[in-house]
Amino acid sequence: MLRRGALSLASTERIAVIGPGLDFADKREGYDYYPAQTIQPFALLEGVARLGLGNAARVRVVAFDLNPLVLEHVRQLAERARAGSPNSIQLPRDTTANWTIRPRRTGSTSAI
Repeated sequence: MLRRGALSLASTERIAVIGPGLDFADKREGYDYYPAQTIQPFALLEGVARLGLGNAARVRVVAFDLNPLVLEHVRQLAERARAGSPNSIQLPRDTTANWTIRPRRTGSTSAI
């Protein structure tokens, strides 16, 4: 999309997260050992910044969800961030999985 001119570097001002939902349990094992959280808004914003499509400090993130509790959670995250309070997320990891230092690519990928 960059090569075709559909996007230009640092041009993104707003991004939308449709249905970010809340994670509160390890989906594989079902353990609910961490508090409700959402990673989609952060992952999307990080991707935009990492690809140079926008400045993370200036991009506005908007969330749409059918559940008002999800939207309230995201609103509170934004309030805490504006107040300078960090947000911690817990990423469950299978310690028995064979992890490597370098990620392996599967399938085909294409540049934006």
